[in-house]
Amino acid sequence: MEFIKPNTRFQFMARKDLFFRGSLILIAISIVLLAVRGLNYSIDFKGGMELQYQFSSNLSVGDIRSVLKKHGAGTAVVQKIQGENEFMLAFEQAEDLKKETITNWLSTAFPMDGVRLRKVDSVGPKVGSDLKKAAVLSIIYALFLILGYIWFRFDLVFSPAAVAALVHDVVITLGILSLFQVSFSLSVIAAILTIVGYSLNDTIVVFDRIRDNLAEFGKLTLEKTIDRSINECLSRTILTSLTTFFVVLMLIFFGGPALHPFALTLSIGVVVGTYSSIFIASPMAIYAERWLTRRKEVKRRQ
Repeated sequence: MEFIKPNTRFQFMARKDLFFRGSLILIAISIVLLAVRGLNYSIDFKGGMELQYQFSSNLSVGDIRSVLKKHGAGTAVVQKIQGENEFMLAFEQAEDLKKETITNWLSTAFPMDGVRLRKVDSVGPKVGSDLKKAAVLSIIYALFLILGYIWFRFDLVFSPAAVAALVHDVVITLGILSLFQVSFSLSVIAAILTIVGYSLNDTIVVFDRIRDNLAEFGKLTLEKTIDRSINECLSRTILTSLTTFFVVLMLIFFGGPALHPFALTLSIGVVVGTYSSIFIASPMAIYAERWLTRRKEVKRRQ
């Protein structure tokens, strides 16, 4: 199936500097957002308790919050689960609170509503801090392993370009999560690592085609070879991205609140990752090739 007609001749690299500057601006904005607003860490990282209750009749978030506020727990996050008479209650650093106490509050306030505790998740503050460190290290280790893999499979021109594109994807995704204060949990870390793998796969497909075309059309410049390669992969790239994005979109709308941060992070990553495989990784390869050429010339002159 060809989404785009074959033999297209889009000149992507002619505007590489424009896209590169635009990405630098987005990265700068993301870093500022992360520094100023930070991430909305869930109880996975801050420690606390998360309870899921089911009621026999319809209640509102306001009804639940008013009960918690009455007992001095008004800072708890209350979220209604779509399509069910169920609510998710999240308490940060909840050492003094017990599930039995909260269940008693709700049972007393709504004696006719058949309060039922469906799920309990609890994380201590020390465990949450350890999980935060492990999450950061997992992303860093993944990027270093990818750098080595690309270096082994391709060469010194392509490996920094691939890793730069992945860093671009991760930083901008984190910036968007910070902007909208999406709950940052272990599932979001899983989504970010999935984004890294997805974007890397897309980049490798383009790099493979570039390497083949460099061997077949050796007289072409690197820029023209990259343009040719991206055009040849364009239909595949767009079809893969669209089908993945539509599946993730269904998770956003129908997956429920538990999957919402994970699905939202993936949807951002699919868009950013597709963009970076075309407009960041390939231009970075050109910049790396120019830098290596200048370095060789300087050594030769010395």
